[in-house]
Amino acid sequence: MGRAIVANASMQFLLKQSPTAVDGLAQIFKLTSEEKKRLMEFPVGQGLFFAGSNHVHIQVVASPTETSLISTNPKPVQASNRATGEINQQGSVDLGTQI
Repeated sequence: MGRAIVANASMQFLLKQSPTAVDGLAQIFKLTSEEKKRLMEFPVGQGLFFAGSNHVHIQVVASPTETSLISTNPKPVQASNRATGEINQQGSVDLGTQI
């Protein structure tokens, strides 16, 4: 089923993959040896973008808001919270959501 979804998608995007996964992906996506190598070595936010038969290297950069919402690294989150004063007394981030 997964291959049918990939085959029917007009665009695909792959981020860094483990060496064991790359061989299978190479067959599905018809990767060159250079693309296979890059797919195992990409830093965070870089990957391969596929549109039709075109394969291009892409870098995705999160906005400061997205970074603060999704980061698992506590140092930048804490620094951002101190800078914006958005930390409450219990130490959690107030995202401004209302129930």
